[in-house]
Formats: sequence, structure tokens, C-alpha cells
Amino acid sequence: MLLMKLCKDEMSAVICHLANISFTSGQFPTSMRTWLVTPLLKKPGLDVDLSLICLHSLKILERLALARLKPHITSSRNYCPLQSAYRQLHSTETAIMKIVDDMLTAMDRGHAVTVVGFQMSSAFDAICHHTLIDRLQSDFGVTGTCLQWITSYISDHLPSVHVNSTASESVSAHFGVPQGSVLGPVLLTVYVAPVGRLISHTGIDFHQYADDINIYTSLSPSSADLTQLTFYTSSLQHWLWHNGLLLNPDKYVAALFGTRQHLARPGWPTNVAVAGSDIKMSDHLKVLGVTLHLSMTLDTQVTATVRTCNFHLQSLRQLQSYLPLDVAQSIAFAIIGSWLDYCNYLYYGMSNNNFQRLQRVQNAAARIVCQAPRRQHHSDDLLKDLHWLPMRGRVYYKIAVLCYKAAKLQQPSHLTGLLSSYTQSRVLRSSTSDLLSPQSSLTNILACRFSCCAPTIWNSLPSFVRTADSFTSFRS
Repeated sequence: MLLMKLCKDEMSAVICHLANISFTSGQFPTSMRTWLVTPLLKKPGLDVDLSLICLHSLKILERLALARLKPHITSSRNYCPLQSAYRQLHSTETAIMKIVDDMLTAMDRGHAVTVVGFQMSSAFDAICHHTLIDRLQSDFGVTGTCLQWITSYISDHLPSVHVNSTASESVSAHFGVPQGSVLGPVLLTVYVAPVGRLISHTGIDFHQYADDINIYTSLSPSSADLTQLTFYTSSLQHWLWHNGLLLNPDKYVAALFGTRQHLARPGWPTNVAVAGSDIKMSDHLKVLGVTLHLSMTLDTQVTATVRTCNFHLQSLRQLQSYLPLDVAQSIAFAIIGSWLDYCNYLYYGMSNNNFQRLQRVQNAAARIVCQAPRRQHHSDDLLKDLHWLPMRGRVYYKIAVLCYKAAKLQQPSHLTGLLSSYTQSRVLRSSTSDLLSPQSSLTNILACRFSCCAPTIWNSLPSFVRTADSFTSFRS
């Protein structure tokens, strides 16, 4: 790979020529159809994970194909708009933001919310090639040479399992897409795209992230019947069976969310039948790495974040004397900063006690990086020297960034729909200031949803920041 980078001017012409031959002929190169697969044991007693090893030239060819195929796939009306995986400006954070905003909106209207989480079992390995090709053609309009190339890519590869120095014979695979490939994730979202249409027709809210599905519905004490939810989950299970996919019964989770006053009323369900399994309602739910408590408090999530950060801080403290300042700062920012920043927009309006707990973690990281004794340097000065925003500032910055992407870049679309421009009855100087219309909320905890807090933070920014013509200018 280093040689290819050093000779990029010479190699680019060769790779371009070979790629054009492959694309125009509709044939994936025969020499690249052998996949070297190494089984890796995730945990004792569990199934192995297949790690794909392939040539860099194969990766380049796949990326060229992806650059042409992905815009066509994601712009199709048959592509699930609530699929947040493998899409630009979409992430687990934007997925959780949409789910939490919908939940808090329902709670603000006096309802409780039942959330059920699923995960498909080995979805990458169970994709039927014939069904995938038919879906690309019928649902996404991929035809001609392009469809021929994709058919050659997925149908003719020959995986070979390697363990130490022993290798198995290459056998043609009729199911599955390589997990370590560039095109595999996009092909998976194509294969499961009808799931979104199936659920949306039921009227139940949902969100997808790759092979994870979260569905949720509003309930009231007078109509707390989950019969329809049970029926729809059974329909989803039958569709997956028909398409060669399975739900992992060990990953079924369900929880009932609401304010303390609402949940104190009698009559709420204590369990729910999910795809043939009876699931007991939990007092918390972990969604894409974030733990949500039944009353939407973040004590459990903050405790888990602080515990994880303290573990990494202990390791960093043992190495601090051997690391230069810039290296220690990079490590702390990559590990501790990523944990503190993940979904930190949920911390808006959080209790001061929880903010202080997170701030102490950040202060400890700053002291370790700067090798500063506790009593000789103030934490605020260390944060300024390292150019680190304090925790509240990081929360406001994250919300402002997501708000800019949703309002200006119109992505992700499920967040754009949560914002509305501020309109005035008569023309004023503020009419051209790109203000957003804030939404009202009955309680403080429900005012933490994105559709409420984002306009408030956005409108507090200076006008020249809100009207920045590029994302780079906005961030700076």
C-alpha cells in the first residue's frame, strides 16, 4: 500500500484503465474473487466473527463502484429514510436523537411510550444473492451492465478460510456479502429496505441502523393494549423468514417510558409478546450504546460513562511520564473525549450533579495530560491551554453543529423535519437572520428534546455564525 501511495501518479492511470474495463464489461475481475477469511472468536462460547482479508486493489475497485452506486440507491424513494447506517451525515447519534425526540414528544402530550428493540442474526451472512439481485432491479432500478457487474461481484467470489498456516479449499458462496468489503454494508441496507416500508404501513414509529430495528408506540392508561404491536412484530418476523433472515431472540428488549406521574398510574402493561417471545418490561433500555431510564433521566448513562472514562484514565495515568504532551493529548482526546462527547446532546438540561460528575472526569484528564498537581493549577486554566471546551460548552457545540447540518445541509432528513423556520407577520431586520421557531414544552425534562433545545441554542448564536456559507466557516 505504501508503494502505491508513493507511485500514485503512475498507478492511478493503470487502476483507472482496469476499473473502466471491469465496469464496461460488467465483469468483476476473476483474480479478485478469492476472499481470505480468518475466523475470530469474539467471546468464549459464542459464534465466531469472520474477518475478511483482501487486496488493496480490490478495495479501490469497490470504492469506485460505491461512489457511483450509493447516490443512486440512497436517493431512491424505496430506500428507507429512517435507515441511519452507512450514509453521509447520518450516524448512531442522529438515530438516537430522532428516537428520543419522538419519545419525549409523546410524553409531552401525556402518553407513555413502549419501545421494542430487535437485532437480526448474522444478517450479512444470510443475504440471498438471487433475492438481492431481484431487489436491486425491481426496487432500485439497477439494470444493464451495472446489474451484471454487481451479480458478478457477489455471486462468483470464492471464500477460503485461513487458520494459522492452514487454508481450506475455495468454495463458491451462494449466500452472504463479505463483512469486510466496501460494498457489503450498502448491499445489506438494500436487502432490508422493505422492512421500513412494512413497518411504516402499520403506523408505528421506528428507526433502523443497519440490522438493528427499534419500534415504539404511544400508550395511554385508557388504551394500554399492545395487541397491535404484537401482531406487527409477528408480521415482521414472517417477512424476515421469507427473506432468509432471523431475529436474534437473545437481543429482544422492551421498556415502557414516561414521566414519573404517568408511570405511577395503574394499568400499564408489564410485558409484551415480541415475535413469539414474552418479554418483560425493563426499567431501562440500551439503544445504540446509550442507556435510557424509564423516566428519561440520564443517571445510568452518566454513571456508565464515568466508570468507563475512569478505567481509561487509570491506564493513561500509568503512561503519562513516558508520553510527550502532544501524544498524551491526542490519546486523551481520542479515548476520553469520544466517550464524553458521544450523544452528549442528551445532556442538555441535565442536573448539575451529573454535569459535575462528567466535568470532574474531563478535569482529571486535563491534569494527567499536563502532568499538573491538583492544588497548583486550576482546571479551567488547563482546559484553556489544551483548547478543550468544558462539558456544558461541548453539549451546546454539538447541538449547534447538528442544527446547522439539519437546517442548512438538509441532512439527515429525519432531523430536518423537526425544525421550522421562524416567520414573522411583517418584515423586520431579523427576517433575514435565519432564525428557527422554538417549540414549547410542558416540563423541563421534556424541553431537552432536539426540536426544543436546538432552536433555542441556534437563535442565541451571532447572526454572522448562523448565516455562515459553509460548514467549515460555521465551525471556526
